[in-house]
Amino acid sequence: MPTKTPPNGFEYRSLSSEDEIRFLYLNPAKSSEPVTARLLHSPLSSAPAFSALSYAWVLEPDYDDPDEYDAHKLTPCIISIQDENDEVFNVTVTHNLWLALAHLSQFYHGPLWVDQLCVNQSDKYEKSFQVRRMDLVYTQAVQTYLWLGPSNEMRAWGMAQIHWLGEFLHNSGFNGRDNVNFEEAQIFNHYDDPSSLLNGIYGVIRQKWWARVWVIQEVLLSRDPILICGNDSVRFNAVVLTLFFLDQLITRIDAESRPDLYQTTEAILLRASHFIVLLQDMLSVDAAEKRLPLWRIQAIARTAPGLDASDERDRYWGMLGLVKPEHRKFVQVDYGEGVKMHAVEYNIDWAIRQAGW
Repeated sequence: MPTKTPPNGFEYRSLSSEDEIRFLYLNPAKSSEPVTARLLHSPLSSAPAFSALSYAWVLEPDYDDPDEYDAHKLTPCIISIQDENDEVFNVTVTHNLWLALAHLSQFYHGPLWVDQLCVNQSDKYEKSFQVRRMDLVYTQAVQTYLWLGPSNEMRAWGMAQIHWLGEFLHNSGFNGRDNVNFEEAQIFNHYDDPSSLLNGIYGVIRQKWWARVWVIQEVLLSRDPILICGNDSVRFNAVVLTLFFLDQLITRIDAESRPDLYQTTEAILLRASHFIVLLQDMLSVDAAEKRLPLWRIQAIARTAPGLDASDERDRYWGMLGLVKPEHRKFVQVDYGEGVKMHAVEYNIDWAIRQAGW
């Protein structure tokens, strides 16, 4: 059947109810083959077991490895999507999303939720509504794939070290709440050059994904988040233990005698500071609730260094899924062009007062 290329890439059929959602089904493919898929509708309340994807829409050039990102890799790519009427559309996606889908198509072919494709981004009403229920998607997903982007030697080493360190900390009983014990504090003694451990971890942490505001709720609400970099993967729990461990360990590193260790650890913690703060917050709330007061999200949105959103309003709306429902109901989400940032901030202030903190 011939392909169609409408102005927006895909001719979306409107969702027929508030419960309806779209899922992408990737066709099996090798890494060198084109990415093809089907986009189908389903009620979320009775959806089959599905996975979700978390990624940064756009990659940044890696200045430590400039040959890795040429101009070709920063331009959009085309995938073919078949709708429920068997019509095929050429759809433009960012290069990083194409990389993620090409990787997943090698092993996962079940229902997949991808924001750029499963939400009609040109329909402001649909987008506004879907943002308010994003928490339902990620809490219901069986797994969430956290795609960092392609790998290189340093990032592959870093992923291996996060996996090893996470297992070491888990087996030693470290859970992030307790203080680091003597054995755990001697971790650097396992390495002839301990800076290589930290440099590898920093190679992973410095990726664009970590600065994207949306990924915070995508990770914290997920049942089983899996971090993927190239062909390497690690469960996010290992990342959590690693970050909590380094957050405590930095106080035991002598900045004068080992400036290399101290500065790299500091850079890792700064890059992931918003994750660490919110992870600690999540540990302090009821596990069944797993939600925070609106004022806490406001504080992160205002103070987190380097938190990135293509639409500045998403600094608040992109974390709305973490907010208690009784607070969230006062927040208005409207992607209309006339809604400016100052109006969003005013609404958040008003909502906090209405919620009574």
